[in-house]
Amino acid sequence: EAAAAQAPPPMVGQDSDDDGEEEDEYFTVRTAWLDEKSSAVHCVGVFAGGMGAAFEPYLDRCLESIGALSNYFHEDVRQNLQTTLHKLFAVSFHAYSAPMRATAGEAAEQILHPKTASLLDSMMDELLRTMRSDDDKETVAQACEAVQAISLLVGPFCMSKFLQQLMENMTLLFSEKAPCQSAEDEDDEEEDDHDHILIDAVSELLGVMAKTWGPAFAPHFQAVFPLINKFIKPSRQASDRLMGIGCIAECSSHLQDAATPYILPMLPVLAQGLKDENSGVRRNSAFCCGVFCRAAPSTMAPYVPQVLAGLEPLFGEDEEDETKDNAIGALARILQADPTSAHLPQLLPVICDNLPLEGDEAENDAAIMAILAVFATNPAVLNPFLGKIVLGFTAVLSADNVQQNLKPPAIQGAVQLIGTLRREYPEPMAQVVATLPAEQQTWLAHNVPA
Repeated sequence: EAAAAQAPPPMVGQDSDDDGEEEDEYFTVRTAWLDEKSSAVHCVGVFAGGMGAAFEPYLDRCLESIGALSNYFHEDVRQNLQTTLHKLFAVSFHAYSAPMRATAGEAAEQILHPKTASLLDSMMDELLRTMRSDDDKETVAQACEAVQAISLLVGPFCMSKFLQQLMENMTLLFSEKAPCQSAEDEDDEEEDDHDHILIDAVSELLGVMAKTWGPAFAPHFQAVFPLINKFIKPSRQASDRLMGIGCIAECSSHLQDAATPYILPMLPVLAQGLKDENSGVRRNSAFCCGVFCRAAPSTMAPYVPQVLAGLEPLFGEDEEDETKDNAIGALARILQADPTSAHLPQLLPVICDNLPLEGDEAENDAAIMAILAVFATNPAVLNPFLGKIVLGFTAVLSADNVQQNLKPPAIQGAVQLIGTLRREYPEPMAQVVATLPAEQQTWLAHNVPA
């Protein structure tokens, strides 16, 4: 009787009719313990991400505890595991390797503490296995994001040993032949042709890989370009096309002149993309046009007039701010590539009149670098726009998210230009500064004194 009293409640119950003719069996699934396990894994990641190197005393214990969950039966736990893994790796990196790199000079990127290096090997083995064999799309997507984070943290030298396996996994996923892509439920009404969770994560990882290795990534991108190309065909839905065009543009921005072979095949696609009904396709097409003009100016030179004609409708009042800013970014990249361009009188007013860019704030970097390039070659041509430049530059530089939107050369160059203008034109610049909001005036006083 005591044993019977301690036994858990049965998983199978019975419902009986009053007449006792039939009995219906049912299953009761209790998920509270599963939710707790999933939340616990997530919580470990939150603490690791928030505490950084200070989490190191708990690192080994947490790695041991969650290590057994890599093959856990439920996808919620596996999804959270991927995010937590890269945050735990970051703890090791910042606790052991970052201090070594801080004093290593030019060789810093090649240095990993032995403990971090060992963890990198085991963690990448797990993430690569998940990418190629897990049957849940979101788990694979989270694994791709984890690889992104680790790649940006350690750099190309330390990631080189995994490059071949990464490209094999990317080929598998772009071919849509991975287990997670063949295991989908055909009856799922929410499933569409474009998997925004998985394929977007894969394309973002490819962009990070191009950023990590730069032009040296060109042979690897060449291998997967035909697979990405299928997503940009006119027959594919808009979400596929904007993803494919965006992926090619992002990778090309890091390949630099190694992106030249893809320009001619892409120009007809971009010409149609600039006229597409979908704003995202228009936006990414504008970005890609600018990237090609910046990466291979001599190749793109004959096509700049057509590019400008295609971009012009994107400056209309009805266009979304994000798309308009990508079009302005494309104009800026044309000037970055050739600050003495014959199109300068046409492009410069559009860029200066729209500072600061607020729809896609990251495009302020391209706009600032274009203006700095023009100032370095022909400063007098900027005279009609100096007030707008100072106002726009100050608004961008004083923003809380400036480090996210501007690279160091743009920040340094913009600060120097404002300082130069305040010294050379003190009275006009004082009048301009007086029109700034109080918080921007305060920032200017502390960072760019007259």
